[in-house]
Amino acid sequence: MAEAANPTASGGTTESGPSRSALVRSSAVVAVGTSLSRITGLLRVVALLYALGQTRLTDAFTIANTLPNLTYELLLGGILSATLVPVFTERTEEEDGGTSAVISVTAAALVVVTAIGIIAAPWVINIFAGFISNPEPGEVEAYRQVGTTLLRFLMPQVLFYGLITVITALLHSRRSFAAPAYAPVFNNLVVSGLLFALPTVVGHSMKGEGALFEAVTNGRVTLILGAGATVGVAAMALSLLPSLARQSVPIRLNLDWRHPAVTTVLRLSGWTVGYVAANQVALYIVLGLATAQIGGDVTAYNVAFTFFQLPHGLFAVSIMTTFMPELTIAAQRQDAEAFRERFNLGLRLMALVILPASAGYTALAPQIVALLPLGDTSAATTAKVLAAFSVGLIGFSVYLYGLRAFYARKDTKRPFYLNLVENGLNVVLAIPLVALAGVAGLAGAYSLAYLIGGSLTLWTLSRRVGGLNLGEDAWPLLKMLAAAVACGVAAWLSAEMIGGTVLRQVVVAVPVGGAVYAIGLLLLGVEEVDSARQIVLGRFRSRRM
Repeated sequence: MAEAANPTASGGTTESGPSRSALVRSSAVVAVGTSLSRITGLLRVVALLYALGQTRLTDAFTIANTLPNLTYELLLGGILSATLVPVFTERTEEEDGGTSAVISVTAAALVVVTAIGIIAAPWVINIFAGFISNPEPGEVEAYRQVGTTLLRFLMPQVLFYGLITVITALLHSRRSFAAPAYAPVFNNLVVSGLLFALPTVVGHSMKGEGALFEAVTNGRVTLILGAGATVGVAAMALSLLPSLARQSVPIRLNLDWRHPAVTTVLRLSGWTVGYVAANQVALYIVLGLATAQIGGDVTAYNVAFTFFQLPHGLFAVSIMTTFMPELTIAAQRQDAEAFRERFNLGLRLMALVILPASAGYTALAPQIVALLPLGDTSAATTAKVLAAFSVGLIGFSVYLYGLRAFYARKDTKRPFYLNLVENGLNVVLAIPLVALAGVAGLAGAYSLAYLIGGSLTLWTLSRRVGGLNLGEDAWPLLKMLAAAVACGVAAWLSAEMIGGTVLRQVVVAVPVGGAVYAIGLLLLGVEEVDSARQIVLGRFRSRRM
């Protein structure tokens, strides 16, 4: 009971916001949900490869399933994710209908965008079909037909993604983090189940090169792939409604697009439109370059990227999610010291997990990919892509975390310029590297662009906030890097020495690498390890009491 009087000890709040331990515990709650989301996301990848393998049909589905994301992000996604949390954080009490206006106007815009996307599907797919090189007779036309049908089934995802973003921002602004972290589990389980069932429903395997042509005439294939994926996103959106209801926010239809809350979102979004447009142009070019390679390379890129994002999603996203409202409040109060302290804490905690993950992926990429249901050639290609991605994992996480800090300050102009540099580097590097290394070169370009972009983002943010005192964090970060390198070397050596099946190698190498990393952190005296241990033990004791 005595501890409860101390908000810092109990994980409560201080005058500047939630305590350090409260923030980390909130991140832990998000991390558990995100872990389940990412694990089921891997299950979804396995299900896709089990059902379709790596063929032109898989590429067509991957492209069609990516385009609703591209459309949403291009027109609304980046705007909403960059502006809603600060706007909703300022409006914790719904008194003037601002929250209702933002949600209503957004929903109306999403419906219009969805309808336009369904109509424009043939023209959009035709662009990607034009990238196919050395096609078989009729392959391009089959790609167009299947891709168009799939895209029309998948475009309603734009509406659901938008609603998910709005509800998630509303919950985050009220420091309710659990439901959005767990929501993707529903999507992944629904889609995985349908993919695993596809061969049974069709009556045979769809992994052959003729699968694309069969999908033209077999409507069950496109129905399960297209409608099933959309049902999964709808389930994800519906899973957020109970948590939203518990917040007791009075939401009603309000299409007043001139409401101050709506105009604030629009005002903040001006630079974000350019930011998102640069992202989508770069992604379009990369997907086009991947499509121009052999059949299945788009899928190899997507599968490797899913693994690449796993540690980022497990931990970095949790940090960004729980620290964003606190950075926003510190910025609103013009409390530069609190802003720096919160940001630097998040940066160190992020590096603590991301650095060894990057080293482990680089060391064990062939073994990890070999666990998937892939042929030898496809597995070798995907492993190279994963290793190339892994190098840039820390740059990717730092870059996105830094941009969140700008958004917390309601600064969308500098993220736009930073994003132009990052995407420009990605495209400029991708063209020569894809010629040298194929689809793995695209991943290498991505990594290099984010490593440079992450460094530039920290430097720019430091100048804007009067210094981040990153020099004080350089030494602990270097210690983490040294321990991470040792982790990667130990994992690689143990896998080589143990031999046997790839499963045996992974089962042995991962804990060996983890143990070496933990010992390295302790020997080097990295303080974040002790802080994390005390927080976890304190949380465990409080639950027992």
